[in-house]
Amino acid sequence: MKIEFAPMNVPLRRRLGGSTVDVLLPGSRCSGGVGAFGNFCTESTGFSRLFPGLTSHLLMLPFWFRVPLFREYIMSGGLVSSSKSSLSYLLVPVFSFGENELFDQIKNPSGSNLRMLQNQLQSIMGFAVPLFHARGVFQYSLGLMPYRKSIHTVVGKPISVAQTPCPSSEDIESLHQVYLTCLKDLFEQNKHTYGFNDDQHLTFK
Repeated sequence: MKIEFAPMNVPLRRRLGGSTVDVLLPGSRCSGGVGAFGNFCTESTGFSRLFPGLTSHLLMLPFWFRVPLFREYIMSGGLVSSSKSSLSYLLVPVFSFGENELFDQIKNPSGSNLRMLQNQLQSIMGFAVPLFHARGVFQYSLGLMPYRKSIHTVVGKPISVAQTPCPSSEDIESLHQVYLTCLKDLFEQNKHTYGFNDDQHLTFK
């Protein structure tokens, strides 16, 4: 698996003056967020060399911080809950091209039993649990190891956030819309580099 940064990292480093960067993702680009974790929670792509003096904090759904042992595991990697209190610093839009090719998802058309079960779990946990598979350790037909596909992560311009002691739901939603717009722009600016056509666009459902 190959994880690369785009050249946007150099101007990004000059624009950031603080010591903390909060990275917010638009949801699961694949099962497990391989690109995000590899780039921002480990040194596999040299984060400290590319962003000297900065500390990244990847945001994750609050549900996972209520799971014993797994909570300690993700916190050891610098992950923080995507709650209102975590959104008081800079937000940086990030998109990883190629993550959708790492796993195959079991089909779950609207109205199927699987989709109804996922909808019920989503109402309880706040997210839908995907059923996925890829390759095994010694064979390539079935397993939970990701396929050997490249991941290319591009980093956009930071979004300034006005610190508010008690942000309202409207404040959060307004910021969320700004983030989604920046994420779409990031995709459009880089899609041709990574094999997407003019008629392919980033959509949110």
